[in-house]
Amino acid sequence: MTLAPEITEAPRDTQAVDNQNINMTCRVLGAPKPNVKWIHNGKELTGGRYQIQANGDLLINTVQFDDRGNYTCYAENKLGNTSVNAKLDVKGKIPSGYIVPLIRLM
Repeated sequence: MTLAPEITEAPRDTQAVDNQNINMTCRVLGAPKPNVKWIHNGKELTGGRYQIQANGDLLINTVQFDDRGNYTCYAENKLGNTSVNAKLDVKGKIPSGYIVPLIRLM
């Protein structure tokens, strides 16, 4: 049996906190098994803090502000290719011991 790649579980727009690890989901079906690549703002991700899991997911270790932007999960085999996009936004942490002021509405 042969089957062109199909993304069965697409990544979603995600918010992360600076320095946390995150996982972006991209589950792919196809025969032969599709090769999955992840692209960030037009550049293919390889190694370092970026790990493409065997199931197609992208693990980003120690998220940084530079990781913000558009991500594309791209799957390809000899029968074709498909891709899907998601955005990642990275927020700063509230320092420990910081007290958020409360405003009383009248």
